[in-house]
Amino acid sequence: MITATTATRADPGRRGGRLGWAASHLAFILLGLAFVLVVLGLTLGLAYGATSGDAAERVPLVLGAALAQLPAVWTLAGLAIALFGLLPRLVPTA
Repeated sequence: MITATTATRADPGRRGGRLGWAASHLAFILLGLAFVLVVLGLTLGLAYGATSGDAAERVPLVLGAALAQLPAVWTLAGLAIALFGLLPRLVPTA
């Protein structure tokens, strides 16, 4: 009996194989992380603006600071996906 692991297929019910599976997960990761940073920036900006009394100025400032972290977060996500593709046995260390 051949299992999905020994047949080198990520998901036996999905066409496209391992590359399509990884691409869909990478897209979800990149968009999801961007969404989380936007929500975080807006929430922290509103909280900071509420305490300082100047939300109109503080929200864009904090949102920009949160989104400035996006390239670093995407780089780490890309490295984790690359590690999965190149050395799948080392993925738990990522």
